[in-house]
Amino acid sequence: MLNPLDPTGTLLPVATQVLTPGLAYLRKNCRLVAGVDTPDGTCAAMLTTPAGFGLGVDLNRNYGQWWSGPGAAGTAPSVTEFHAGLLDPRHHGADAFSEPETRNVRDLVLSRQVTTLITNHTSGNLVLRPWAGAPDHVTDGGVPLGLAPDERALRRLGARFAAENGYTNQRSHELYDGVGTTEDWAYAATGAFGFTFEIGPTEFHPPFEDVVAEYVGADRPGGGNRAAYLVALAHAADRRAHGVLTGRAPAGATLTLTRDASTTTWDGSSPARLRTTLTVPRSGDFTWHVNPSTRPTSQQPEKYRLTCTSARGEQQVTRVSVERGERVRVALRRC
Repeated sequence: MLNPLDPTGTLLPVATQVLTPGLAYLRKNCRLVAGVDTPDGTCAAMLTTPAGFGLGVDLNRNYGQWWSGPGAAGTAPSVTEFHAGLLDPRHHGADAFSEPETRNVRDLVLSRQVTTLITNHTSGNLVLRPWAGAPDHVTDGGVPLGLAPDERALRRLGARFAAENGYTNQRSHELYDGVGTTEDWAYAATGAFGFTFEIGPTEFHPPFEDVVAEYVGADRPGGGNRAAYLVALAHAADRRAHGVLTGRAPAGATLTLTRDASTTTWDGSSPARLRTTLTVPRSGDFTWHVNPSTRPTSQQPEKYRLTCTSARGEQQVTRVSVERGERVRVALRRC
């Protein structure tokens, strides 16, 4: 049961969060010791944690792009960065992808060609897009954040979502700095257009009927979040917004597409590799919708490594470059 003072009508009702025990505002998992599985039953201790000020990791600060930068809480409390260390609701964890939950999402995205991604959060009635850190920030490694390379296209797509759900369309950092997020990482690692919907005006856990109203678009200019998700679905299939590989290969052959998917943390990098597969149909003709081969933050063009493995085990390896909106044909008759 929520504190009767809640909701307060503000986006961050910190005082009433602290007065509201339990999971109502909990944004962390139940990690008690870095790198050590949480023993069964110990998560119950978090039930009495006010506002998430307890041990655990904020999963939306644990992803590999810009990990440990502004808006994420480290291990030790900091007066200058205004965080409470391990107890802070925004604790970023021992390392990028230190948590099983974020590793699962990472592995899911890097084993598929995810061209559009939305994560659902509360609250604020916002459509957030990369980056989650302000453009004038520079990492400890000397990398300036700037604007996302696809800022114009991201803004246009965000506006289409906002036309349906009535939310404010903005860059994530315009709410506050909070690096290490899902959408920043997915965009940086794969080129997927990543967004966060902050659903509802003020409450972290709004009444069920309010969630339904947001979904169906009651009192909204368009069709609500349901219509916005359908816009995202159409965008995911729109070949103008990603790359397409076509060609011929032996029927039944397995095509494997790989490339580096490492991302830039605040003080280093987070290693990762993208690997997706496709089985060539009986016709021998294939069409593969893929993200650009060059990562958005890469300083030089990158190519995919495309491996064709026939049913007899014969292989052909080729390098292929594809840009957003480009259609590239490849011949793989020798595999």
